[in-house]
Amino acid sequence: MPEIFDLVITIAIFIIAHMLPAIAPLRRAIIATIGKAPYIVGFSLMSLGLLGWVGVAYANAPYIELWVLPGFMLWLPALLMPLATILLVAVFTNPNPLSVARSSTAFDPTRPAIVGVTRHPLLAALVIWSGAHMVINGDMAAVLLFGLFTLLGLAGPLSIEKRKKQKLGEAEWARLSAPTSFMPFWAIITGRARLDVIAIGWPTILAGIVLYGVLFYLHPHIIGVLPHP
Repeated sequence: MPEIFDLVITIAIFIIAHMLPAIAPLRRAIIATIGKAPYIVGFSLMSLGLLGWVGVAYANAPYIELWVLPGFMLWLPALLMPLATILLVAVFTNPNPLSVARSSTAFDPTRPAIVGVTRHPLLAALVIWSGAHMVINGDMAAVLLFGLFTLLGLAGPLSIEKRKKQKLGEAEWARLSAPTSFMPFWAIITGRARLDVIAIGWPTILAGIVLYGVLFYLHPHIIGVLPHP
């Protein structure tokens, strides 16, 4: 089945391409040569192109069943995705100096907002989306594709936190990250933070729910599969 090997190869190229920027001397050399803005634009365009290539390879891959779930489990993505979309919107609306965010200013560790839920909301949203879709599909191509994004989402904090600690310093990192955790809700469960929907912002929550509704409606039209059993 050459199509499944095509998917493996494209995923391997995608991973290698996204590992290279983690090599600090190489990244600095490229930025020094072409500038930071062209580097960001070029890397983004390359990522989108590779992502499209992976998508085509996934669409052409054969269906090799690995497991079958009971019917009620097929509701898993529909139930989890509202959390993922709220986390995604919060990346752009809540300040976060500890991870990927639109803004790092005005962050108050006594009211960490979405960072109290998880200090990596973008990566947590990625893991929720990819993990749920990997589980319910249960075929080889889905495990390869969604497993890739799940691993990227779980491994991403390692490099992000290393850079942030270097930038902030160990003491400031410890102060800001005290009421947070990578695992969603773990800081809340362990009593280091509380779920503060006021700090997160009702507009953020409502926008996340609206985004979920839009994706739910468009899913069968774009993907060709209903987002529920």
